[in-house]
Amino acid sequence: MSKKSYMVGGFALLLIGCNGGESNFIPLWATVPGYSLDEATGLVTCDGELSEEQMLGISVDVSIQSSLTLYVLAENRAMDQEVILGNGGQYTPSNQITPLRFDFHWECDSTGFTADLGPLYVPAFSATQPFCLDKRGDAEDQDFKGADTISASGPAIIPSERGHIEVQVVPSQLIEGIYDTFEFAKQADLCCDQAGGCQEVGSASVDASTECGKLQALFDTVAGENAFSANTIADVQRWRPFLAYTSVFTNSTGKRPSQYAMRLRGRFEGMTPSGDLITSSEYATDIGFCEGCVFNAASLCLNY
Repeated sequence: MSKKSYMVGGFALLLIGCNGGESNFIPLWATVPGYSLDEATGLVTCDGELSEEQMLGISVDVSIQSSLTLYVLAENRAMDQEVILGNGGQYTPSNQITPLRFDFHWECDSTGFTADLGPLYVPAFSATQPFCLDKRGDAEDQDFKGADTISASGPAIIPSERGHIEVQVVPSQLIEGIYDTFEFAKQADLCCDQAGGCQEVGSASVDASTECGKLQALFDTVAGENAFSANTIADVQRWRPFLAYTSVFTNSTGKRPSQYAMRLRGRFEGMTPSGDLITSSEYATDIGFCEGCVFNAASLCLNY
């Protein structure tokens, strides 16, 4: 145990114990929200209760959810430090941590088994920069749109205790953006079918009544005019593989669509009563995105 002396108000202080803030503020996992599921009707009822049970299989169905809020269980491993004054008096300043914000980015794996997909683009944010960062890359060396600093809230977490941090990691704007990505995929598939294959779209008609014409109109409306062309094979094939994550996959195969997995990675920041900013250890979790899947009933109760 280290000891350090300070002079405050003419008195010598003896500070017992020295705790590093980052190593003591530990986000553990997102927790399961309180809910009940009626097996007969499929009705999910959310009761707003929080637990310490780890949430597994977090998913976002962009066709029915408008946002996603996580309740992350965090632990304050700091100890209150006894301060001894030179006159023999003593007091113990609190090391409780009040959550303030969350600095994070999204990662996706555009190599290996998902190499045919390439990186995820969210056209509402950028037609040229990927949304998520390849997890094999370095955030400082790559241009991508999926990074943000957002507010986090929750009651102060006292030393040696756990508490919940509320953070809306998927706002409505991102839901709508990824919905557009999946709409591009569905319309690109229809364009390819009408053209006789994706390799034939170069000569396909883009009149307003045709499927390729509807794709061009969607491109222009969401991404801006001349951002993409329904007559360019690369532009059409950029989007069509994401069909596997939409309801069209269910209609054609009878199976539920897969989820496009992204990893949320970041650090929380909190403040002590004395005004010290404390940065947490790294927090990361996987979240799946789809249209028409509803994989996890509990995820519907994170729709705030």
